Amino acid sequence: MVGDIAEEYKTLIRNSGLGKMVLVKSFVPLSEALSLSAGADVLLLLGNKGGLQVPSRLFSYLAARRPILCIKGDDRDPAAKILHGLNRGLIVENEVEAIHTAIIRLFDLWRSQRLEEAFDLSAIPEISWQNRIKILDIACELVIASSHDARSNLKSSLL
Repeated sequence: MVGDIAEEYKTLIRNSGLGKMVLVKSFVPLSEALSLSAGADVLLLLGNKGGLQVPSRLFSYLAARRPILCIKGDDRDPAAKILHGLNRGLIVENEVEAIHTAIIRLFDLWRSQRLEEAFDLSAIPEISWQNRIKILDIACELVIASSHDARSNLKSSLL
């Protein structure tokens, strides 16, 4: 777990004997965070409520090509909707029993060395940097073209 984690959770991890299984770090540089993600067995994604915001971490997690345990914010959680069709991991309700069942399933897959084969961890071309750059390039060209058209229309209407 990387980031601002409440002391009560750190204490819970230590007291429950999970200290050897759960690595807790404060904020780290992006390059280190990406490296940690790529080396993880499973990534935890907490979704958002309301259907309006996708956690940016989702795209880093998809790029890491590791299984994801997504705990839905609510039924409108966009991250859960994105993950649903990708078979990249498990999506569960924010309920103790559902989370427990998912963790047990992931652990069983890990223990039997079937974790990676249970999910589609292939690259997703639609979210690659190359594809994003192409989209940005097209958007810039459209803005420039419409800007030129607007200036030409303005000049001709002023004359």
